[in-house]
Amino acid sequence: MTRPELLAADHIRELVQSHTNTERITRDDGTTSIHAVTHPPLLDQLQQATTGSSNLSDDNAGTRFGSKPAGHLEALDLLARIDRQSAALGDVHGIDEPHLTKRLIRLSGFIGHRPDRQVKAWWSAARVITHWDSPAYRPHGTPCPACWDTGTLRIRIDEEIGHCTGCGETWDATGSPDTPPLGLLAQHVRWCSDHEVTKPRHWLLDDGGFPVECTECLDFREAWASWRAGQTEAVARGA
Repeated sequence: MTRPELLAADHIRELVQSHTNTERITRDDGTTSIHAVTHPPLLDQLQQATTGSSNLSDDNAGTRFGSKPAGHLEALDLLARIDRQSAALGDVHGIDEPHLTKRLIRLSGFIGHRPDRQVKAWWSAARVITHWDSPAYRPHGTPCPACWDTGTLRIRIDEEIGHCTGCGETWDATGSPDTPPLGLLAQHVRWCSDHEVTKPRHWLLDDGGFPVECTECLDFREAWASWRAGQTEAVARGA
């Protein structure tokens, strides 16, 4: 059963306010029960993941140095993306508010009455990244179908959400017309895995047991190799 489509106001509310979800708990004896669990605002969870502080207005929040795990860097990147994109959206609606939480609340008054793809992407990505107790599935070596980068896909089957930490694309199972379906991402991951698209060649065996190159994935493999060469060249030019 899929979740109903939420409005931008619903997504912003979970980003900036504490929210309560019902969760099914399964005991060792197989019995289950329903519990209400209150979660901090998603923005606070992201901030805590990057700095250890849950106060988004803390002036010292960005002054801690040191090596951070990859998940913490993903949270930091997402906070920066939400701040940047919400500021641009605020400009469209005449909102000049430097504080991220207050800016999102004000934005809700303008766009909260309808679904918004960008706001939904912030919310989906935050839910994926903040579930530290149950890490998201990371398809090994599968290029993102939106940006072609690898190592950036995060999928939470239980939440029915997929997210690319590179380009910010989001997939879910709500059936929303403006969001790619999670099933499509699952098919892509399975196809890329079956065809080993990150390897130079994909070999099959013919009827005689001799290796032959797979032709089904050849166009994709060559296109992806060309994209990677372009990325390498761009980096070299910028060095």
